[in-house]
Amino acid sequence: MAALIGGLAVWLAGLLTLMMLAVPLLTGGRAVSELAYYAQQQRGGAIYLLDVERMLSARLYRSRDWVLSMAWSPDGTQLAFTAQEENNSQLLVMDANGRHLRQLVERGAGNEPLSWSADGRYIVFESSQAASTVIRAVDVETGETHSLTERLGELSTDFRWSPDGQQAVFAVHQPDNNTFDLYIMNRDCIDDPAQCDFRRLTESAADDRVPEWSPDGDRVAFLSDRNGPLQLYVMDAHCEEDTCATERLLDAEVNDSTLAWSPAGRWLVFGISAGGYGSLLHLVDMNCNDCDTPIYRITPDGDVDSAAAWSPDGAQLAYVSSGPGQLANVVVLDIDCVEQDTCAGAGRRLTGGVFRAWFPAWRPVG
Repeated sequence: MAALIGGLAVWLAGLLTLMMLAVPLLTGGRAVSELAYYAQQQRGGAIYLLDVERMLSARLYRSRDWVLSMAWSPDGTQLAFTAQEENNSQLLVMDANGRHLRQLVERGAGNEPLSWSADGRYIVFESSQAASTVIRAVDVETGETHSLTERLGELSTDFRWSPDGQQAVFAVHQPDNNTFDLYIMNRDCIDDPAQCDFRRLTESAADDRVPEWSPDGDRVAFLSDRNGPLQLYVMDAHCEEDTCATERLLDAEVNDSTLAWSPAGRWLVFGISAGGYGSLLHLVDMNCNDCDTPIYRITPDGDVDSAAAWSPDGAQLAYVSSGPGQLANVVVLDIDCVEQDTCAGAGRRLTGGVFRAWFPAWRPVG
């Protein structure tokens, strides 16, 4: 009887955790920070949802193979992800409590970031077949898909919606010189590709990749090797192709595994290459014009850090980190450390043990 009662208590505790994580919580009048991540285990892996403050977690999905990317719906009620099952990549969506799992795309979903439209109707993803990679949109309700960029060429990538959801920036391969340039499309493209209007932002004999909108939608940060190594640039998002001046933010070689603007627009996080795969994370103060030190390193020597993601309030930064002899784990850093000059080594490790963790994705506050 004691064993039965004990087992029931454990089951009830797990059920309570799932119920708590099914809707955004409030603590002291503010929403609790919840973070989804994928953990690779001995047999396959799983997606977990973690209450960062109280360290309560629930397993939402278990995969036999790999989860390749994840993205929350704008209202935080659904989580979309791509999963590789038996050598096939598919796009799935489920409720925030792990229920009502549905397959939206049966095969061909890529491993690049997913992007929800602002109204939650569409998910934009990369579809890879043979030598072709195009950006496609899938209707979340019907599962119908259509191409957004097929007429621009056989390879397009790095799709990002503007903050107001009315435009998107992306990179298109230029076969003449084997490089990528940036384009902007209007919102009508997703509803009716025949009404699609493309505007070219860059044209250079170099790779222009990984664009990221500023929160006000006025600027686009991106990476380019136009001056040799891959470096960080910013440009006016409203310019025309022949008037688009670019500003290089620093001379150092950067890594393409992280580029993300903070919600308020002050900080841009990026990685400076540290040799091999990965990077050391840095912040550049985008509000600073005459600062002595506008760039701050936030991770310590010896780490390999990537996949940085801002919490909805911009107070925390989650990223994937692996130190010497360590597996990749999710770390969260309180961004106040910048003002106190205490960031290096101050990150709080959220995962650990005998598995690797990837793809931190903050749940939007409803």
